[in-house]
Amino acid sequence: MSLIAESLLIRGLQYTVYAMEVAVCVGLVWRGNWRRLKGLCFYAAILFLVDGVARPAALNFFGINSPEFRSFYWLTDVLLALGMFLLIGSLFRRACANQDKLWGLLRVALPLVLLFVLGFSALTLINNYNHLFSQFIVEFAQTLYFACLVLNTLLYVLIQQYAIDDD
Repeated sequence: MSLIAESLLIRGLQYTVYAMEVAVCVGLVWRGNWRRLKGLCFYAAILFLVDGVARPAALNFFGINSPEFRSFYWLTDVLLALGMFLLIGSLFRRACANQDKLWGLLRVALPLVLLFVLGFSALTLINNYNHLFSQFIVEFAQTLYFACLVLNTLLYVLIQQYAIDDD
C-alpha cells in the first residue's frame, strides 16, 4: 500500500470514529435519552472532547515525538479507561435494579476489581524503576481496558440470564 493511500485510510478511519462519537452524543440528546442514560451521554461527550479535540490540539502544539504529548496521550487514556469502568458500573446498576442482593454483591465486587487492576499493574512494574510513572500509566490503562472488556461480557451474560428488558 502506498504512503498516500495509507495516510488517506488512517485519516478516513479517524474522522469516521469522530463522526460516530458525535452521532452517539447527538442521538442521545435528540431522542431525549440523555436523562435516562446520563452515564453513557457523559462518557460519549468526554470521549469526543478528549479524542477529537484535546488530543489533536496537544499533537499540533507539542508534536508527535515530544514527551509532553506522550504523557498527555497516556493520561487521557487512563481517564477514558476509568470513565469506561464507571460507565460499565452504572450499566451494572441499571441491570440489577430489581435484584438488590445481586447489586449488593456487585457494589462490593466492582471496587475490588479496580483495586486488583491497580495492584496487578503495580506488581508487574515493581522491578523497573527507570520510567515507573509512564510505564505504570500504560500498564494500568491496558489492564483496565481488559478488565472492562471482561466486565462488559459479564454484563451481557447477566442481561441475558435475567432477561432484562431495559433498552
